[in-house]
Amino acid sequence: MPRINPLSDQDLAPALQQRVATYGSFGEWTAVAGHKPEMTLAIFDLLSATRATSSLPPDLVELASVTVSLVNQCAYCIHQHSAKALGLGMSQAQLDAVLDDEPQGFEPRQQAVIAYAKTVSQNVHGLRAADFDRLSSYFDEAQLVELTWRVAFMNAFNRFNDALQIPPERLDL
Repeated sequence: MPRINPLSDQDLAPALQQRVATYGSFGEWTAVAGHKPEMTLAIFDLLSATRATSSLPPDLVELASVTVSLVNQCAYCIHQHSAKALGLGMSQAQLDAVLDDEPQGFEPRQQAVIAYAKTVSQNVHGLRAADFDRLSSYFDEAQLVELTWRVAFMNAFNRFNDALQIPPERLDL
């Protein structure tokens, strides 16, 4: 049970109800975050913009999201993003290996994303120039900015969900 009482669908602000109808709901997350509809609408706008304009392959977005969520042990986000990653072709063995010191079963570009997501999440000041240069060999500057924002946002979502104890949703993917 979340620390904040979830709002019913009828108690969500009308603008938020409309956004959920077009974007989709995150269930209990929306019901908790809906206590601040202006902020929640801004999050939906951010998610819509990144979804519509992404220059990163979806499997790498989910790999970064899963990596951050595993590092932070966010049950809600691990549940959501593992399911998406599996749906995009990642294997359970790969998911199980993400936090290994030397994750096996990944292409070099995927390994670079994993290493970057881990470092930014755990010790951003420990990001070595050589590691960033390696990542830069796979992505252009716009993609690097997007990847960094996505890793930063996922860290924020992890902390929000864990602080308010929002439980994982049942998924119908």
